[in-house]
Amino acid sequence: MNLLNFAFASFPSGRAGLALLLVRLFVGVAFLYHGGGKLTEIPQFAAEFSIPEPLAAFTAYTQTGAALLLFAGFATPVAAGAIGST
Repeated sequence: MNLLNFAFASFPSGRAGLALLLVRLFVGVAFLYHGGGKLTEIPQFAAEFSIPEPLAAFTAYTQTGAALLLFAGFATPVAAGAIGST
């Protein structure tokens, strides 16, 4: 399997495509708020979960960046995997 074909999969048409678009937009916006809130308070986020600040920053930036990718529909499988790993 070609990695580029996986990262930039074709978009289905019809009702399935519309449903996937709506889910992608909803999850993108939800994680944009979820990750964006952490960006402003990284030390508090790290203290709350007892994790090192670099890991907290990585998590916040990953969630925010992947949410933007999902919202734009760019590299959707990679963005979903990144969100799933946080």
